[in-house]
Amino acid sequence: MRNQWGLGLHFGFVTIFLVATTYICLGAPNTTVACFANERLALFKFKHSVRDASNMLSSWVGNDYCSWDRVMCNDVTGYVESLLLRGSDFHFYSHEFLQGKELSTSIGELRHLKYLDMSGSDYQGSQIPKFIGSLKQLTYLNLSYAYFSGIIPHHIGNLSNLQHLDLSSHYYINLVVDDMTWISGLSSLEHLDLSNVFLNGAKNIDMVFYMIPSLKELSMPRFGLSNADLGPLRNSSTSLSNINHLDLSEKSFKGHLPNVFLNMTSLLFLDLSSSFAFTPTWNFLNFLSLIPSLLELRLSNCNLKETYLYHTLLNFTTLSNIQHLDLSYNELMGPIPTFHRNLTKLYLSCNFLNGSLPESLEELRLLKVLDVSDNQLTGPIPTFHGKLTELYLSNNKLNGSIPESIGRLAALTDLFLSNNQLSGTIPVSIGQLSKLRSLDVSNNSLEGVVSESHFANLWMLEDLNASYNSKLTFNVSDEWLPPFQLITVNLRSCKIANGFPQWLRNQRKLNRLELSNATISGVLPRWLRKMPIIPFINLSHNNLSGTLTNLPSGDTNIDEDSYYILQELYLQNNIFNARNIYFLINKMLVSNSHFVNVIFILFLRKALTCFFKVSIGNL
Repeated sequence: MRNQWGLGLHFGFVTIFLVATTYICLGAPNTTVACFANERLALFKFKHSVRDASNMLSSWVGNDYCSWDRVMCNDVTGYVESLLLRGSDFHFYSHEFLQGKELSTSIGELRHLKYLDMSGSDYQGSQIPKFIGSLKQLTYLNLSYAYFSGIIPHHIGNLSNLQHLDLSSHYYINLVVDDMTWISGLSSLEHLDLSNVFLNGAKNIDMVFYMIPSLKELSMPRFGLSNADLGPLRNSSTSLSNINHLDLSEKSFKGHLPNVFLNMTSLLFLDLSSSFAFTPTWNFLNFLSLIPSLLELRLSNCNLKETYLYHTLLNFTTLSNIQHLDLSYNELMGPIPTFHRNLTKLYLSCNFLNGSLPESLEELRLLKVLDVSDNQLTGPIPTFHGKLTELYLSNNKLNGSIPESIGRLAALTDLFLSNNQLSGTIPVSIGQLSKLRSLDVSNNSLEGVVSESHFANLWMLEDLNASYNSKLTFNVSDEWLPPFQLITVNLRSCKIANGFPQWLRNQRKLNRLELSNATISGVLPRWLRKMPIIPFINLSHNNLSGTLTNLPSGDTNIDEDSYYILQELYLQNNIFNARNIYFLINKMLVSNSHFVNVIFILFLRKALTCFFKVSIGNL
């Protein structure tokens, strides 16, 4: 009887607790779904297991966890179904990420979880936990670039509902596959990304190609996989018949392509860059005939020579399906061939192509990206169509002037014309490129005056490089307010009129300023002192004088949590008065009346250590 009474009391207590918990969750005026104490507790445990310097989880307070940021619940059941904890892939420049010694087991208590994104976190080289395999409801799992290492647990193969799996990693992190047998359990998988995962010596790699007929996207660049791994598939008719995206770049294939491609009739994207050292017997057209559905082909750095494509050069117009073609970093010679008009992106950089830019390029009305940099092209720049967004012509032998028609490329975001033999003036029409972000005309023989009109509508401009054009003069009024906010500006070895550029005073995002050998004279303006600290400044080889107390001393443009701030300051060959120099980099004081030329300063914020080198000049 006592046991029955005790059991009844216990049941009543649990009932009251659950009712109270439900009341707390449902009674709140802003709550629309039920919540459960065990899931809320699991989320709290996870929150306390990580370092959250950027307050990604600041909303994780109170009872109604379904209203928290980055948490999504089922509208009916109230169970947690999604955790959106994506951070930044590059922690050096961003502090938007979670950090932990290992992934908390509390995540395994969220049994109804369908979507888990921990990408861009920092788990400090710990292993992917085995309990991940117990989250049987998962359809989406992204642990990419989260600094996991070690062997990928085979337990992931228990996730039979998984449709998207991304385990891609940084190339310097030792994330390893020892045996690919577990992949056979992922019968619903459509997307698999193993970028930079070590596959060297892994067993049963070929299972990826025939055990997942549902697979549509496969990325396995770098580290392992060779012809031998695909040997069993040569006569297979079941290999990835539904695949439309395949990235096998940076592998170790040699000679002929494996027949694994024979059955890929739905393939739209193929990247074999740096994977094959093709032999002269390889036939480009025959290869493309195997996959007529292909829209994007990347064969960068595949040892392609002109003889491989000799019979193809005149027949690129027949490749009507190809929209994106990358043949960069090969050994192609001769003139640029004629391409089909459907092409939207063309990369031919770092070859040995010669001759002029053909008129046929003007007929590519759908072309958005053209990169023919680092070749041996000559002649003038032709007229391009208005849909072009990126144009890379640097490091050739192009001559003549920059055409006025360049200003009609209204969609242009990136224009690189550096290291050619261009002459004449910069057309004022370039100031109409309202979407332009990067402009590089450095190392040419340009001349004339650059005025405010050249920048009239460059609202989006971030990077400007006109260096090493000794006959080019920048002459703008002291009152000019640029429409842009530059990140980098390089006017080295140009002529700058009217002293130190007054228009820089409203540029608050600068991290690189190069004005050396620019015929600037006078003293540094006082407003410069209030500028944010600029990590790289080169004012050398001018005729600047006076005190250095006006160097930028405001807030830094680099995040406080960055590992270090590199401060380089080049002032040699000026006539500064170096007495009582106050560099204002974390209140660092350098005082010495016996030097006149400071070459650079390197400051490590966290170690509170600084190194500086000085050059003794005339006293």
